[in-house]
Amino acid sequence: TFRRITAFASDGPGVLYAGATYTGLHQYTVSPDLQITAQAPTAGTFPVGTQFPWQAQVRNNGPHAATLARLTWQLGANTNIISPTSSRGQCVVASQVLTCDFGVMQPGETADVNMTVQGASGGAIRIQASAVAAEQDLDATNNTFTDAGVRILEQIDLNATVLASAATV
Repeated sequence: TFRRITAFASDGPGVLYAGATYTGLHQYTVSPDLQITAQAPTAGTFPVGTQFPWQAQVRNNGPHAATLARLTWQLGANTNIISPTSSRGQCVVASQVLTCDFGVMQPGETADVNMTVQGASGGAIRIQASAVAAEQDLDATNNTFTDAGVRILEQIDLNATVLASAATV
């Protein structure tokens, strides 16, 4: 059945109310589907000071626009974030968290984020990234990325000195 809509009202991002002439008030949810894909370096063990490139892409799969789209990238305390860049919006680093705000993302639009991470001390480099918007996401299963495959090995500098030689028997 088709109903003629006579009025609209909004109760915040993602919610639209439509008043129909003879059927009462109906709520329609307007939701995007943000998806994050990330590319981490090859898993392995590396010395302190090694730098690794990490890339992430946030895509709005639709069917609706995502407002206040954001990527949050949490790194472990044993890392330094070097030179983050984004194809849109602005990125800020604070307390091992990289936050990139993309604004409104229409269906099909993407935002690419690149950064270099340096292993500052021993242990696994753990990253957790998530993409969110003001609206409820249609598929929350594709909004996060987690990786801990890179390990930083503390280097130990051993130096041996011969103090005496063994006696010949």
